Amino acid sequence: MNNLIKNMIIAGALCLPAICNAQSTGNNPCMDAGWLDTNIVINGDFSAGNTAFTTTYVYCSSYNCLFPYHDEAYSVGSDAYFLHKYFTGHDHTTGTGNFMIVNGQDSTLQVWGETLPVVPSSNYVFSMWISAMNLLPTPGAAVLKVLVNGTSLGTLAIPTTTGTWIEYTGTWYSGTSTTATVTIKDETSDWNGYDYGIDDISFRRCSVNMPASIGGEKKINKVRLSPNPSNGVVHISNLPEDGTVDVYDPIGKKVLSMNASKLAGHTLDLTSLSNGLYIIQISSDQKEINQTERIVISK
Repeated sequence: MNNLIKNMIIAGALCLPAICNAQSTGNNPCMDAGWLDTNIVINGDFSAGNTAFTTTYVYCSSYNCLFPYHDEAYSVGSDAYFLHKYFTGHDHTTGTGNFMIVNGQDSTLQVWGETLPVVPSSNYVFSMWISAMNLLPTPGAAVLKVLVNGTSLGTLAIPTTTGTWIEYTGTWYSGTSTTATVTIKDETSDWNGYDYGIDDISFRRCSVNMPASIGGEKKINKVRLSPNPSNGVVHISNLPEDGTVDVYDPIGKKVLSMNASKLAGHTLDLTSLSNGLYIIQISSDQKEINQTERIVISK
């Protein structure tokens, strides 16, 4: 569990309030210097395996199992060659971890998707890393599209050489939305070749909405949750007196809501919940703070 929490913390930066899209190898014109929240995508690095996301592709995991498929299969693993004898590639970060390996170009299918709780009137940055697994019979690059609540953040082309990872980023403004359904679709129609890997997916709220501390205004300290992982008893520090804590399960369903006045000793009791990862949304009536955190329950 500790490694899972560690992998959720992804270094990042401030996004500008404008909507923009970028393909890069690490430079994002939407970012500058800091985040409000950690990554709220569950299992974005696929370290937990084939779980916590939706897809309409067919899953397999045995040796060379992707080879018989043309345009509708995927796997989650550490070695693309093990899953398809004409694929090559390893994960983006360590070379030994899991990533999503996709064999197929069918625009009617959803490659990956997740519904996340979001804060209204906020800017979010979506990010993922992509790499080509197979470019046969002729060199080419698959084209993917990223959508949030049905609105496209733009299209991106897979690198034209295998083994090269590049980052795609795009920003999204939540408006009145309290959830964001993030989906990845394949725009390429050719099934022969053009296969790819996806890794380190993230969706994070920008610190452009951080409460100001100018002149005599009150400085707001970030709310802290501990321990993490937890046996279900979570201690909360820096929670405003008018604060509210909402708890969501991995599919975005609210399972608990509690006001600060009802939290004895600022202790949140989650012992009734099953083991797993939960999203904690922290807000206050005076809008002093609006923060999203994640915590793992392990009893």
